[in-house]
Amino acid sequence: MKVLFLDIDGVLCTLRAHYAYAHKRRGIIDSWDPVGAKAIKEVCNTGVKIVISSSWRHYCVNPYDKSDILGIRLTEHELTEHLHKDWKTGIDGTRGKEIRQWLSKHPNIKDFIVLDDNIFDMEDVTPYVIHTNANDGMSTDDIKKLYKWAGIGKKKKIV
Repeated sequence: MKVLFLDIDGVLCTLRAHYAYAHKRRGIIDSWDPVGAKAIKEVCNTGVKIVISSSWRHYCVNPYDKSDILGIRLTEHELTEHLHKDWKTGIDGTRGKEIRQWLSKHPNIKDFIVLDDNIFDMEDVTPYVIHTNANDGMSTDDIKKLYKWAGIGKKKKIV
């Protein structure tokens, strides 16, 4: 099984998406980039499971019941069904440490990628990181890297 550790802010929830969609969200910065979300969904359709490593996990008890913004956005972009059964990393230090702890609890996971705009404390997992732009989220090159990792062929349309 392949696992995608997903940060939200700076990956899907971006200033670019905010400026494009804020009129629909009363100016609250919680708009997700539909192109990035679609790319993640396409990758998950190959069997990849999502583990939320974002600070958004702090405020979510159950992403399946849509009782908070994370559950709402995951459902809106058809990503909820792709969550790993252990759907979030713990909250015990820096993101890199939390990812390493999650992986140590799941030794059967050998293939993973991290989508994040901040790669602090991830030196040992850097080869597995797609470093996005904090303001714009996933670039075309980031999506290509993600597709390549997931084994999606060159003939696959990016958008």
